[in-house]
Amino acid sequence: MRHTIITSLLLLALGTGALHAQVHVQVNGGQDYLLNRGGGLYFHNDTMRVVTAEGEASYALADIQVITLTPEYTAIATTEETGQLHLMPNPAREYIRIEGIGSQPQTARLYDRAGREVLRQNVADGTLVDLRKLPEGLYVLRCGNRVAKIVKQQ
Repeated sequence: MRHTIITSLLLLALGTGALHAQVHVQVNGGQDYLLNRGGGLYFHNDTMRVVTAEGEASYALADIQVITLTPEYTAIATTEETGQLHLMPNPAREYIRIEGIGSQPQTARLYDRAGREVLRQNVADGTLVDLRKLPEGLYVLRCGNRVAKIVKQQ
């Protein structure tokens, strides 16, 4: 039964449709693991293995209290209902302007390549987001069910 629940949770976290997702897994509030292609959760006897590109860790099922799954979307979500999220300019040096959110303010979350949240801000169409404190690199901005990539330059 426990395996069925975990498998169902993974499918819910990954979702369906045109988005490609990676999932962050945290066991008992400990280290955050990024599951992407080639990685996963594997069960054998009374053990769960978490396999990532960086390596693997094992947990006794009896010791697991909580498994937290957090999806990270890596493509732009475009549907007739939601529209497309636009970040300008892209690449950016200091600020980006967000368009495509709609009339209701939402929380925007910016993630680095490792999947860590590096910025959270309430936004609406036309909001400027300050990137000056961030190092250069590739970031993913998620706002509701809309996702876009942004390149930060120095």
